[in-house]
Amino acid sequence: MDDKQALSMVTRCTQEIESLHKEIKYLRPQAEAYDAIRQILGMTSRGNSSMGSTDSSDVLWLLRQEKSKLEHDIKLSNDTSELTNIMKRMDPIAASVKVVRTDADLG
Repeated sequence: MDDKQALSMVTRCTQEIESLHKEIKYLRPQAEAYDAIRQILGMTSRGNSSMGSTDSSDVLWLLRQEKSKLEHDIKLSNDTSELTNIMKRMDPIAASVKVVRTDADLG
C-alpha cells in the first residue's frame, strides 16, 4: 500500500468515526430518556452503559495523527518529484550550453 492509498483509507476511517460520533451525540439523549422511562415504569435497569466514546476518540486521534503524517509525506514526495522533473527538463538545456573561457577570465 503506498502513501496515497494509506491516506485515502485513513481519511475514510476518520470520516466514518466522526460521523458515528455525531450520531452518538444525537442518540445519547434519547437513550438516556429511554433508560429513565424504564426505571420509572419499574422495568429492569440497564445500568450505566458506555457508548465507548473514549476508545473511539483514541482511535480517531491516532487516525488524525497518521493522516497528518501521510499528508506531509505525500507533499514531500510531490515536492521531490517536481524538483526531479524540473532537473530532467533542464538536462537538455544544460547539455546544449557551451562554456567559453578566455584568458581574461582565468587571470
